[in-house]
Amino acid sequence: MGFSFGQKRKSETQRFSLAQDRKSAGFPPRTKHSRDVTIHFEHMNTNQTLSEIKTESSIGKRFLAGFIDYLIIYTFFFIYGYQFGQPDGDGGFTINGLPALGPILFWLLMTVGLEQFFGATLGNGIVGLMPKSIKKDADGQNWGNYMDKPTFGQSFKRHLLDPIDMIFFGLVAIIIIKNSELNQRLGDMWAKTVVVKSESDAK
Repeated sequence: MGFSFGQKRKSETQRFSLAQDRKSAGFPPRTKHSRDVTIHFEHMNTNQTLSEIKTESSIGKRFLAGFIDYLIIYTFFFIYGYQFGQPDGDGGFTINGLPALGPILFWLLMTVGLEQFFGATLGNGIVGLMPKSIKKDADGQNWGNYMDKPTFGQSFKRHLLDPIDMIFFGLVAIIIIKNSELNQRLGDMWAKTVVVKSESDAK
């Protein structure tokens, strides 16, 4: 009984000290009502619904952005293969050994790398678009980079499926974007990203 009473006195002393600190700092007394309001406000800020996100279908802009990016990438592949590859019987080039990493690294730089450093690839930057993360954790809460630039893993995922999205000159991507609630292509769905207007264009 004595131990319980001592604990109660200690708890009351701590609450009194905290109340005095709030009063000296100019804050009003903390009531149950104010505590409930604070919790409700924080809950609203961390649980933005997906329907509130203004995404961009912009099929024309997104097609142009992909065309710009992969025109540069394939031009590099051709020049690199001509310089370091060996002609094969089909009119192409075969690259063996460490030089074979060159095209892969250039692809990573032009897609994942530019998104990580600048928030968008060169093509998306030109047309005024950029990807954003909508990833959530296991409890359904917003991830740390929610509505920020994608992580390295997210960028890698969304571009790893570029070849599938670009089948039939982008027809696969167009169909999926048109039928997606958030205007996502296949790569965006896997990576949990959306495409929005860049900050400079949105102003």
